Amino acid sequence: MFTFENLDVWTKSIELTDVIYQVIEDLPHDEMDGLSNHLYEAVVSIPTNIAVGCGRATNKDFAYFVSVAYGSLMKTISLLEVVRRRDLVSLTAFASLYALCEEMALKLSDLSSSLEKPSKIIPPKISTPNTSLC
Repeated sequence: MFTFENLDVWTKSIELTDVIYQVIEDLPHDEMDGLSNHLYEAVVSIPTNIAVGCGRATNKDFAYFVSVAYGSLMKTISLLEVVRRRDLVSLTAFASLYALCEEMALKLSDLSSSLEKPSKIIPPKISTPNTSLC
């Protein structure tokens, strides 16, 4: 198992992707070349960027990809709003999707914050020479 697969935020992003895929499959076929493709791209980018970031050597690099994943989540939410406004999804389904997106936003934010915390390095004890004359 890869490290990213143990991250709750990655698992939840895969679950969100599965749910959004179902919504996309239910969209009218005339939306498949436009809105659907953008929604596919946005939602798949979330877990993908978490995985890529997890494979990077530094927390700074990982944090960058978490930021990209967060941006993809915001794009997903915007596209879902377009779907809602066009009455292509029920208000109940939209509310459920929106709640999942809010949960993802919190998880990504928490991960980002944890990556930005400086690691606690305990400096080595340096003994000072005794300069007093006995």
